[in-house]
Amino acid sequence: MDKVKMNAGDIIRSASRASGYSRRVVKDVFQQCIEEMKETLLSGKRVSLKDFLSLTLDEYTVKPSGVISPALIGTHPRVTAHLYSQYKRTIRENRQALHDAILARKEAIQNDPLTKRRIEQLSKVNPSIKKNKKKRAKRA
Repeated sequence: MDKVKMNAGDIIRSASRASGYSRRVVKDVFQQCIEEMKETLLSGKRVSLKDFLSLTLDEYTVKPSGVISPALIGTHPRVTAHLYSQYKRTIRENRQALHDAILARKEAIQNDPLTKRRIEQLSKVNPSIKKNKKKRAKRA
């Protein structure tokens, strides 16, 4: 069975027919989804594709001005595949920036005074709770 590679235009046309919305509306939603996904990833948040798609769908279907139905993106396999390839491409192209953003976010959480205070309070309540430090094995 040969795989047919579809470009974005074919996917937009197919989703437009399936949903009943104009191609322009479908294309705008794609662009917003892709930009939103890039921003989410580059902010250092770890978001799986499934979580991203459901968040995006919820936002577009809850907005009163939005005319997008969940069937437009969520149940259309070609649209999901297209967004998945964009998701993977974003990760590949921005690997170092994503790594730096995740580390910066992790450090900010660890250096947060509230977090430190909570750890201290918990360690007073239960002395077996300690900071999670990695042990390095000594090499001979």
